[in-house]
Amino acid sequence: AQSAGMAGVDIAVVNDTTALLHNPAGLAHLQGSAFDIYLEPYYTFDNAHDDAYGAKRDIDNRAGAVFGAGFAMPIANTDLIAGVGFFAQGGTGWVYDELPTAFGNRDDTMSIFGVVKLTPGIAWRVSEQLRLGATLGISYGQARQKLFPQTSVFDANNLNDPTKTFFGSRYDSGQALGFNGRVGLQYEPNAQWTLALTYASKTPLDLKNGTLRVNYDAIGAGRATYRDVTQDGLAFSAELGLGASYRISPRWLLASEFVWLDQSNALTRVKLRARDTDNAAAPQQIANDQALDASDQYVYGVALEHQYDERTVLRAGFTWNRCPLPKRTLSPLLATINEELGAVGFARTLGQRWSVSGALEYQLPNQQTYTNPTLPFGTDVVEFNEAALLTLMVSRRW
Repeated sequence: AQSAGMAGVDIAVVNDTTALLHNPAGLAHLQGSAFDIYLEPYYTFDNAHDDAYGAKRDIDNRAGAVFGAGFAMPIANTDLIAGVGFFAQGGTGWVYDELPTAFGNRDDTMSIFGVVKLTPGIAWRVSEQLRLGATLGISYGQARQKLFPQTSVFDANNLNDPTKTFFGSRYDSGQALGFNGRVGLQYEPNAQWTLALTYASKTPLDLKNGTLRVNYDAIGAGRATYRDVTQDGLAFSAELGLGASYRISPRWLLASEFVWLDQSNALTRVKLRARDTDNAAAPQQIANDQALDASDQYVYGVALEHQYDERTVLRAGFTWNRCPLPKRTLSPLLATINEELGAVGFARTLGQRWSVSGALEYQLPNQQTYTNPTLPFGTDVVEFNEAALLTLMVSRRW
């Protein structure tokens, strides 16, 4: 909730167990054992798709929720604090049922890719001014995807035009396991300033163990199920974050940060390979490469924290970035176009051991017009994004 209430501007200020996810050096603020658990429901106002084949459509899965929890405790008679967290790290989720298609029918398209992360870590309170930390990230992902599975068309004269030759597909049960590391520091040169740095390595999330069902009705081969399916090329990028906070007065804190996301080496090309089919009339192997060609992403943020009274803290923040995907590779299956995020939040202590905190984040409306020649959505397609996220967290200290 602290990070959410400051729109993610957290590198220099995080001081609870969610530091395992943001900057592990923040664990060293803790003087005793700590437990935090949060729930984050969300609702999309205008996550939508619009193309030439039908009216603008909102996604069908407009509401949902994720959660996370962390525990940390000092190692006896040392300045070390050990912790472990379990977090919903991220993913995508767009579902369009009965979408009008270029082929004159209605069919489903869907992309669901969710990732949870287990993060054991440790922090060291080197001195009153310097804190260091490190975590190991163990990420597990699951994926499902539909791309007009009931549709099959074939035109021998237009084999490379996806609006003329197209075999619908459905992918299920893809699973990925990825590992990465994160290190961080927070340094206080004086009573006013905190300077911070964090670096996380790339997390490859190559999907395995899935099944792919392809519709070859248009060439008389019926439906084929492939049982040996891999999909390589998805990843959370490496990142480098620099943050600073300045104590304006005893009650006011200003924080800012800059984060570089190495998307150009994380989202380059998705490679699908499928073998072991139950249909002798269908192609026995599939090899399909989908370019992503992402650019590096830069995130800028600023936030304020105000000590309203002895038990209450108020927060607000704003971050800005650019969509990393070029217009030639964007799609409703990977419409990562959110760019501006505003947030407000609070924290309230309830006695000596308990506290509650919360945040409301708002992804400002954004839209992208694009043409992806490899997918059957035509030209000048538009994706829309607007959403609200509520974070509610309960914390205990002892």
